[in-house]
Amino acid sequence: MLGYSYDTDELLQVITKLEVDKDILTTRKTLRRILVTSNGGKNLEQLFPAVIKHLSSSDLLTKKLVCWFIRDNGQSQEFILLAINTLVKDCSDPNPLIRGFSLKTLTSIPHGFVLDHSLPLVRKGLDDSSVYVRRAAVLSCVSLYGVSSELLLENGVVDKLYNAIRDSDSVVVVNSLLALDEILGTEGGVVINHNIAVYLLNKLQMFTDYQLSLLMTFLAKYVPSNNQETLDLMNVIDPYLKSGSVLLLVQTLKYFHKLVDGNFDLKKLATMRAKDQFLHLLTADNPEMTLVLLEFIETLLPEFLELFQTHHRLFYCRYNEPLYLKTKKILLLSSLTTDANFSEVVEELGMYCLDTVLNIAKCAVNAMRSISSKFPQHTSQVVDMLVNLLDVQGIGIVPDVLNALQSLDLKVISNLPDVLLHLEKCAVAIDSDEAKPALLWLLGEYGDALDSSPYLLEGYADELNAHSDPLLCESLLTSAVKLFVKRPAECQEMLGKVLEKCSNFDDADILYRATFYFRLLESSPNCIRTFFL
Repeated sequence: MLGYSYDTDELLQVITKLEVDKDILTTRKTLRRILVTSNGGKNLEQLFPAVIKHLSSSDLLTKKLVCWFIRDNGQSQEFILLAINTLVKDCSDPNPLIRGFSLKTLTSIPHGFVLDHSLPLVRKGLDDSSVYVRRAAVLSCVSLYGVSSELLLENGVVDKLYNAIRDSDSVVVVNSLLALDEILGTEGGVVINHNIAVYLLNKLQMFTDYQLSLLMTFLAKYVPSNNQETLDLMNVIDPYLKSGSVLLLVQTLKYFHKLVDGNFDLKKLATMRAKDQFLHLLTADNPEMTLVLLEFIETLLPEFLELFQTHHRLFYCRYNEPLYLKTKKILLLSSLTTDANFSEVVEELGMYCLDTVLNIAKCAVNAMRSISSKFPQHTSQVVDMLVNLLDVQGIGIVPDVLNALQSLDLKVISNLPDVLLHLEKCAVAIDSDEAKPALLWLLGEYGDALDSSPYLLEGYADELNAHSDPLLCESLLTSAVKLFVKRPAECQEMLGKVLEKCSNFDDADILYRATFYFRLLESSPNCIRTFFL
């Protein structure tokens, strides 16, 4: 049980009394309890001598439990000396399982003096007849690299790992490549030459899809010597452009693009071949893999946007999808919008704006703002959708809707008076300080077309006090001056009230702004008219 621990003194008494290969079931049970206690973070150094003696047990599970204990508690150099001789002996045991986990345990000990024992055993393990031991030896190389990278490089382990690339076991091959890439990280990682590339390409059938996805990243390190070789490589990996594995499909297309880098037509052709499989996998019920696929498609859109625009419906959100997947789809929808599907996409985004999950609704509003900026001829449709959202009771996206309206040019729409009437209702009902700055900006910018705008601003001016939000004060001040320039007779009293209150604020920015506007109005009214209009 994770997080649970047993009494250390009690465990010590029990494990001390237990003799090797006597009462094996009790020994196993006690060792399991010790491991659980170790995972709980307790210091169990006092148990080390009593536990280590069971490393010589003939019971395989007991040995494995002791090895796990050593891996978790092998920081003490004094106690670890008790285990080394037995571990070295077990690395030559006839049983490959014992050889394997003994080697992994020995190389997991974070002390340099162990290297004299472990390095020869790792080199020997890489040539072992057992697949399990060879796998363990490859992983052990990475463990030793963390202890002493220089000693590992000087003892021919790298050459051994390069030879292991030609192993008959696919796990050994892939892990050898991964180990070399980490060990040689400072030198640019594993080097893939012509012979290695040809060997791997001829053995692709022996690997699983996940292993193939890793191999594609390593094969991409190899640069073909001529166009014919490039063509041969493309022919070999071409079938994997139809793979049912998301990871393999993505890595294969990345490799294909690297091979034909600089040739846009071939890159497009490869993307077209993989496109249908991409779209098919988008319908799979695997959110994590779908997200990987969407993120890769996002990288393709700058070059191949037209290939996916006609399939925008596949990027619609499903009701049971997780939040991260919905937000990614909404972001991509804004990129896939065209003049032909604009109305359909806006209607879909409008439904997402009513989602009970606030983050999705906010993301949809931002997407509508984004596509409206790309298609200014359809601004009116987006504005209608946004102002209708202002009439919906109980939604928390009013600030986002007003910010979206603020970013749009409402002067180009024909129904501006109707939009302003919605804003008038919103100004009366709104109680969110977060939404008020955008609303005040809209009233200042377009208030000349709304009869009640001076009186709406005056209502906010009456509520203004020393504790008001600075951003709200700045927005009100700017909007009041802007509306005064357009409707001076109706706004003079309201502007005076705002200037007077702002002049008494402690905030230096607001005080400076109010003083600047006042002196500008006093000395050069025409200048401020030019400034705001």
